[in-house]
Amino acid sequence: SQYASLTGGSSHGSVKEGLWVKSSDYVRLNNIVSNDAGYAGIGLAFSNYAEINNVTSNRAAQEGLAIYSSDQVKLSNVSINQSGKDGVYLTESKNAQLTDVTSQSAGGYGLHFEESDHAKLTNVISNAAGMDGVLVNKSHDAQLTNVTSNDAGLNGITVAYSDRAQLTDVTSNNASDIGVILAMGSNAKLTNVTSNHSAHEGIGIFLASDIELKNVTANQSGTVGLAIGAARNVKLSDIHVQGNGQKDSVGIQLMDAGSKGAEISFQNVTVENTNLGFEIDNKSSVKDLKGNKAVNVKQVCDAPDAAGSISVNSGGVAHTCR
Repeated sequence: SQYASLTGGSSHGSVKEGLWVKSSDYVRLNNIVSNDAGYAGIGLAFSNYAEINNVTSNRAAQEGLAIYSSDQVKLSNVSINQSGKDGVYLTESKNAQLTDVTSQSAGGYGLHFEESDHAKLTNVISNAAGMDGVLVNKSHDAQLTNVTSNDAGLNGITVAYSDRAQLTDVTSNNASDIGVILAMGSNAKLTNVTSNHSAHEGIGIFLASDIELKNVTANQSGTVGLAIGAARNVKLSDIHVQGNGQKDSVGIQLMDAGSKGAEISFQNVTVENTNLGFEIDNKSSVKDLKGNKAVNVKQVCDAPDAAGSISVNSGGVAHTCR
């Protein structure tokens, strides 16, 4: 069917499904509440150009809101509470736009995207997800703007196997593992990204290339503020790591990061209150673009014969990490 519209309505205690729309383009769903669905609270499948506005799913046994193989979907003012699995799940659905979405206490991921290119997430909050607050996997050209994960059971925000991601004004608070992860992707930009109080690394860049980080902050991470591993051509500018002062704390860690012509570049990078400021292994390659500082660190750098060097000012003394 086409051009279907449903305004107002509720579903309570469905044996299987709350509200599902299948094989229907241009659907409009407004002011919908689904409670205690035995499967997904609200679902959309094989239905393009749908608009879903002001909907709530409470205590669905599986996903709060699930979208399968549906392109050009727009969701706004969505509230998902205590879903048994993911709060919001999209798979094989291109050009989705999600605005003003909150997932509370999802058993799985707060928001989960699989093979859904060109997704745009704006004003999104995931609270207390059982796994990652937000997972974008195999979904190219994703744009995350003003996205926050609080108290995730695993990682705060993860983008994996996804090229050309743009993360702007993104925050992870109190992740149980890593705050923000970018892995197995290329040509990504992270701007105004913050990780606060993650249990392990604050921000991790792994197996990635051609990445830009600007105005990125990691506060009080459990182990490493910013970890970069097996990555190439990563540009760091205006980075601030505030450590926890513990004996095993590291500000910035590079492991097999950078290569000749594709170095990890440092510009205006500051590390504070860590045991070790900069840890750079001998398989890494770095480039100094100046303005780097270490404040209140016990050891400025540990760089055993890495290719290139960076200059770090600590207490008015210039240290060379090479």
